[in-house]
Amino acid sequence: MPDRGPRLALCGSTGLTQYPESLIDFVKSLPATTTLVLRSGNVSEPGLFEQVMAKLAVVLWLDVEWARPDPEGGKGATFVRDLEMVRGVDLVLAYFSTTTIIGGTAHVVEKAIDVETPVYAYGLDPDKGFVRVGEHDPHDAWGRAVPA
Repeated sequence: MPDRGPRLALCGSTGLTQYPESLIDFVKSLPATTTLVLRSGNVSEPGLFEQVMAKLAVVLWLDVEWARPDPEGGKGATFVRDLEMVRGVDLVLAYFSTTTIIGGTAHVVEKAIDVETPVYAYGLDPDKGFVRVGEHDPHDAWGRAVPA
């Protein structure tokens, strides 16, 4: 682990309105030196998931860093933002409103895999609540720490 505290990217798909208690407990267990990296657009407000995670970070005295696309970057700027974001963190946790990994949050997962950043994906199952739907942690750096 680097000298600095851990840097975690937390991403939620559009339409996600529930937040697993296991995620909140995980964030609460992080050291005070942790930085949460959250996505936002340049013009649009952050998604509801990111807004809730930012408020949780404030309550827990954790640093928040907003990953925004380059305003001069054109149509591909959000894809570049996602790549830069996953390159600059130690862990990515992605949450989906279904058990299917789709949309812009899926792009974050794909880029994390491409650059070998540990990533865990969770989806909302109507019968079971949030379940892990994918992971890529080549050195098992976070397997015991992240939500099950």
